[in-house]
Amino acid sequence: MGRITEKNEFYLKLFVWGAYNGGKTSLLESFYRITKNNYDNINPVGEMTKINMPSGSTIFFDRAIFKGSDFYTLKEPKEIYFHIYTAGGFPRLASLRKNLFKGTDGIIILFDAQRSRLESNMLMLRELKAINGNNLINKIPLIVVLNKCDLENRIQISEVRDIMKSIGLYYGPDHPLYLRNPRIFETIAIENKEKGIYAAFSEIIQKVITDVNLQKINLKPNGPITSIQGIYA
Repeated sequence: MGRITEKNEFYLKLFVWGAYNGGKTSLLESFYRITKNNYDNINPVGEMTKINMPSGSTIFFDRAIFKGSDFYTLKEPKEIYFHIYTAGGFPRLASLRKNLFKGTDGIIILFDAQRSRLESNMLMLRELKAINGNNLINKIPLIVVLNKCDLENRIQISEVRDIMKSIGLYYGPDHPLYLRNPRIFETIAIENKEKGIYAAFSEIIQKVITDVNLQKINLKPNGPITSIQGIYA
């Protein structure tokens, strides 16, 4: 999980997964904007990278890098960097998503709250399960954001939970992974109307850091990189 550099810096990779035009870029932009001036425990590093079509839809990927403090309970190293990616959700970009997903340490599943997008949401869930179904929840923590929750006649949290159960990504109280079930957040990713975004990202970061602590990673100050997984370009 992640990588440790010779400077004793720890890098983790998070992935925002969801259908096209669901608001993945807006969600990441909102988190970038919120943390730029308002919080001391996590801040963006540099500018956010976006590769979009003229329409604004993501044609390749978005990426933003954030630096966190030891607020997140990882005692060493003190400097933690989160590379957060999104990828275009169009069906033709499935191979891109699969490659970009490699090395992911935590997942934010974005559900478009519009009822007309229900099938698109489910297709993306099935694709994610096909890529890494055996590790989801068990080894790779995830949360769900129900985006565009300001809309009328929208999908409700209870419906999202039922869909997740039907695909095998949410468990009943008798299952050993019950306590690792993903929390579901209602979000709005519109500037000056943001809702639930900081809470959602904080939750997945805490989940990933908790897993790192439980795995008791052997940190070696000034040593070589001990693990490299995924894309950290």
